[in-house]
Amino acid sequence: MPFKNACNILLSRYSITFKLIIYYTLVVAIFLVIAFCILQPIWGEVWTEITNTNFFAHISDSIDKFLDGDSSYLTAIQEASQAFINIKEILLHNNSKVIWTIVTLALVSIVAVYVVNLSNLSYSDIINHFMNSNSRYGFASNFIANLKQSALYSLLYMVTKMLVNVLIMALGAFITYQITKLTNVILALNVSIIVSLVLFTLSAFLFGGWVPAIVVDRIPVHKALAAGIHTLKKLPISCLMSFFMVHFIGFIAMAAATVFTFGFGFFIAYPAVIMLVKTTELVLYYSAKGYNYYVADGKVVDKPVANG
Repeated sequence: MPFKNACNILLSRYSITFKLIIYYTLVVAIFLVIAFCILQPIWGEVWTEITNTNFFAHISDSIDKFLDGDSSYLTAIQEASQAFINIKEILLHNNSKVIWTIVTLALVSIVAVYVVNLSNLSYSDIINHFMNSNSRYGFASNFIANLKQSALYSLLYMVTKMLVNVLIMALGAFITYQITKLTNVILALNVSIIVSLVLFTLSAFLFGGWVPAIVVDRIPVHKALAAGIHTLKKLPISCLMSFFMVHFIGFIAMAAATVFTFGFGFFIAYPAVIMLVKTTELVLYYSAKGYNYYVADGKVVDKPVANG
C-alpha cells in the first residue's frame, strides 16, 4: 500500500517530475561540458592516436557482421582485440594524463552529485505540502527558499548516504569478480544484484526518514537523521518491503531504459526513480507518524499503516 500510494502521488504531481528531470539533465550537461573543456586540450593528440587504431570501427564491423550472420565477424573481433591492446599501450605511454583525467573526472563528479542533491529537499518539501494540504508550490521558488538547508543536507549526504552507496556498489563489483572466477559471469551478476538490492534496502531504511523529518516536522538537518530513524523503526516490515520494491523496480527501469535507448534513457529513468524513492520515504514517514495525507485531489488516506 505505501508503494501504491507513492506512485499515485507521483502521478498526481507529474509536473514536478518533469521539472526535476530537466534540472538533473541541465546539471549533468553543464558538468560534462566543464569536464570536456578541461580535458580536451590534454587529450587532443592522444585521442587522435586512439581513433587511429580503428578500435571503434572494428567493434561496429564485428557487430554488423554478427547480426548479418557473416562468419568473418570473428576476424573483426580479433582485429578489435589487437586495436584494444594498442590503446592500452597508448595509455601506458600517457599515464600522467590518465591519472590527471581520473582525478578531474572524480572532482567534477563529486561537485555534480552535490549540485544534483540540492534538489532533493525542495522536491520532498513540495510533495509534503501536497500531501498535507493539497497545496501547489513551484520548484524554482521552493528551491531558492530551501537553498541554505539543501546546501547543508547535500554536504552531509555526500559523507554519509553517498559514501554508503559507493561502498555497496564496490562490494557488488567485488562479489561479481570473485564469483566469476569460480563459476560464470551470469551467476555472478545475479548474486551481486540481489546482495546489492538487499544492502540498498537496508541503507534506505536507515536514511529514509532523514529528509521527511526535515520537511514534515521541521527538524534541523543535523538532528533529522536520528529523528527519522526513530520514526521509521515503528514500521520495520512495511519500510523494508516498500524500499526493496522501489529499488527492485528502479533497477529494472534504469537497466531497461539504458539498454534500449543506448544510454540516453538513463537520464530520464534515474531522476524518476529518485523521486519515487523520496515520495515513498514521505509516505512511510506519514504512516509511521499516523498523519493523514493526500494521494490525489480530493482523495485522502486517513488510515495509515498500523505500527509493527
